[in-house]
Amino acid sequence: MKRIILIALLVSMSFINKGYAGEAFRGYLENELPNVSTQISQGNFQSVFNEIKVMLNNKKLKKEEKLYILDKYFELAKNLGYFAEGGQIYELSYSVDGVDKDLAKTVHAKLTKFYEDTRSWQKAIKTHFYYLQHVKVEDKEKKEILFSIVSNYINLLQFKKAERVLGEILQSANENRDFAYVFYYQALCHFSQNEYKEAIRFYEKALSFDVLDTVEKGRSYYNMGLCYEINNEIKNALINYKKAEEFYENKIVIFKRMERLKNKSPRIYNEVINEKSKS
Repeated sequence: MKRIILIALLVSMSFINKGYAGEAFRGYLENELPNVSTQISQGNFQSVFNEIKVMLNNKKLKKEEKLYILDKYFELAKNLGYFAEGGQIYELSYSVDGVDKDLAKTVHAKLTKFYEDTRSWQKAIKTHFYYLQHVKVEDKEKKEILFSIVSNYINLLQFKKAERVLGEILQSANENRDFAYVFYYQALCHFSQNEYKEAIRFYEKALSFDVLDTVEKGRSYYNMGLCYEINNEIKNALINYKKAEEFYENKIVIFKRMERLKNKSPRIYNEVINEKSKS
């Protein structure tokens, strides 16, 4: 299978190369790329990184060409299942001389998405912080990145670190959306630590701004439903599950939760459903 993927990628690269750059660069790819690609397919990453160092020090290659090659090595390693090594390869994009803000932004977006998709939360956090330290960003973009860092810390169950970053966001918060998401992530921290009353309080504060995106709205109502259900407050649980139906991505889960409470207390269930239908 790895050999098939390698051949397919090399063929696709040859087509790309014909329209990408001049003869000199195509010649470089034809002479160097197959060897490194073979080393990647064999998992011989010591040789791969040695070759990459030579490539990065090549004064004849333009920065766009170096980034192009790193991107291809990254994709190849990733498609062959070498996720950690692929990330290491693409991280080297930051070390290419002359990388401007736009290129750094592209590298950051692709690298963090890759780490988050592969649940490499710590590496995603490190990449976010590296980007913030080396690239001057607008306040709005900085807050978006900090919220991503908070989310990754929560995934790692590092709640104190998440709270510290939320405190940093609060210092520059100036829009309803900023406050809503700070409260949303505070609620998520409490929820993840089984602190259900505090979770409900912060979810309600977050929802009061009416600016959360659909996914976060659905999760807020659903998680509040869970909190109330755990505390045996059946009516409030049903009310929130019902609200979650409009936004939550997994309708089947909500249906099963409500059916469970219906079997537990048919009278309260009918009361909530009837109130909803009247409204």
